[in-house]
Amino acid sequence: MTQPELQQLCKEWQKRLRLQDWKVVCKFVDPLEVEGAYGNNLMNEQHKTSIIKIVDNYNYTTDFPTTVEETLVHELLHLHFQSFWDADQKIPMEQAIELISLALVGLKQGETNV
Repeated sequence: MTQPELQQLCKEWQKRLRLQDWKVVCKFVDPLEVEGAYGNNLMNEQHKTSIIKIVDNYNYTTDFPTTVEETLVHELLHLHFQSFWDADQKIPMEQAIELISLALVGLKQGETNV
């Protein structure tokens, strides 16, 4: 996937998730920039801006494979859930966002077991 394709996919998901009022820039980065994760989201709620950094699919080296699209949706969902963020509840919140993102991408791709 190219950088322009990633940005187009981001726009598609912004529309699906009703996040068109956010200015979101997506970019591929080196794994060291996201500290052991597939991606991260640097957001400013007040200005509704976000920079989503995603490790390219081919660089993933963990035991939990995912796709660029799943990572992108996960990071976009953080924009909806940020106001509920509680550091003491980080793990359950991340788990919920991950499961929702997997389900949404699966539904888009026509999975029937979702």
